[in-house]
Amino acid sequence: MNYKAMEWAFEQPLADSPAKFLLVAIAGHAGRDLSCFPSRNRLAKMTGMSVRTIARKVDVLQEAGLIQVTTRKRPNGSFTSSEYVLLMNQPEDSVSGGYGQSDIPLRDNSIRDIDSIVVSYGGDTVADGEVDWSALAAEAMKGK
Repeated sequence: MNYKAMEWAFEQPLADSPAKFLLVAIAGHAGRDLSCFPSRNRLAKMTGMSVRTIARKVDVLQEAGLIQVTTRKRPNGSFTSSEYVLLMNQPEDSVSGGYGQSDIPLRDNSIRDIDSIVVSYGGDTVADGEVDWSALAAEAMKGK
């Protein structure tokens, strides 16, 4: 799921609410290259719209310059799901695959010494220097 693409989709100034909802659904499928291949049936189930409405709203999104749609065929000539590409054309709109863990701020950026935590609860460390978590938990439960 590409959260930055979804955020971009929510920010688009579309007066047509169903079209905007469809854009968000498509953006949720988008990968790092901003393309995806959800079927119209899948999009219809996700949004509660009919397949026919999906087709009409895809046209609205194309006319607004927000997506590009390419019809795809299998080697035997039968049709498969279309390729949808989000047209995020501003540099600040570019995405690199959504938010990574490095983008999430920590609550407390200071790292405390584990020994001070263990000592404050009266716990012991095991021979190889690791914390004896069961003893630590038992000691913590005594205070409750």
